[in-house]
Amino acid sequence: MSNDEDDIVYLSPSRLATYADCQRKFDHDYVQDVSTPDQNRLYLNQGLAYHETIEAVCEATDPDDDADVIHRRAMDAFDEKWDAHLDPDEYESRAHQDYQRAENRAAIEAFFDPDGGDGIRHARQSVATEKWLEAVHDVSGCTGTRTTSFGPRMASTSSTTNADSAVSSRPTRRNTSKNT
Repeated sequence: MSNDEDDIVYLSPSRLATYADCQRKFDHDYVQDVSTPDQNRLYLNQGLAYHETIEAVCEATDPDDDADVIHRRAMDAFDEKWDAHLDPDEYESRAHQDYQRAENRAAIEAFFDPDGGDGIRHARQSVATEKWLEAVHDVSGCTGTRTTSFGPRMASTSSTTNADSAVSSRPTRRNTSKNT
């Protein structure tokens, strides 16, 4: 198994969903880094701000936190994450920039609405936002195996000719079954 840093591919839950939906799309988008002409940084940055806001709120929230405290935490986190990912050059105008911010802020506000927003329950029940997972699997009928480690926006991939199969969350547990 290779431990080369060059073999690391970073993965989030949405990337894991892409892998589950279409392994070829995952390979093109995240392993081979095949860019597509319709990729738009503007919406990527907005998605990062939105995702990181929810992640920050979940990590900072205890099950007994007051709904209003969670809501304020979400709005503060959104402002911070939006500013961190905002790229004014991606917008057509200041009005466009303001509109997009207001639209995304309203979505966070509704999600973390203290009077029944789904985000309040989600934040209170969140155990951990993202954890490492490592899996070794057969590579499309080849004689070797491929290891993929999933974690906070990360996956690392390496190949080996070892026929042993293992699935684990760190620390590693070995499965003695053989791949065919």
